[in-house]
Amino acid sequence: SIQELAIQNYPGNSFPNWIKDSGLCMLVSITIDNSQDCNEIPYLGDLPCLKFLFIQKMYAVENFGQRSNSLTTDGKHAPGFPSLEILNLWEMYSLQFWNGTRYGDFPQLRGLSISRCPKLTVIHRK
Repeated sequence: SIQELAIQNYPGNSFPNWIKDSGLCMLVSITIDNSQDCNEIPYLGDLPCLKFLFIQKMYAVENFGQRSNSLTTDGKHAPGFPSLEILNLWEMYSLQFWNGTRYGDFPQLRGLSISRCPKLTVIHRK
């Protein structure tokens, strides 16, 4: 029943598997801040209640948005980030690629801010 999660100054190269645990399905807000050595962001697009995602000062991350293979029961792909309203990416100096978005992802998005990500030049759609 956790609704807000803030991860600051995480020293590892990658996040532990529990961050994608179904027990976190009630998360509304996630902030990942100053995890400078971490080189990957877990895919968070399957979290059904996530409305606010702030990722900042992750200097080693080159890719964002790797999609899982979640499917709805009728065989169609479920939209990624179904409730996300605000997405902020800030000070991610190595970020080059935003991968795996599909038509229908981010259906509730009303605010997107990408700042200080000078190498981000490619957004791949599937």
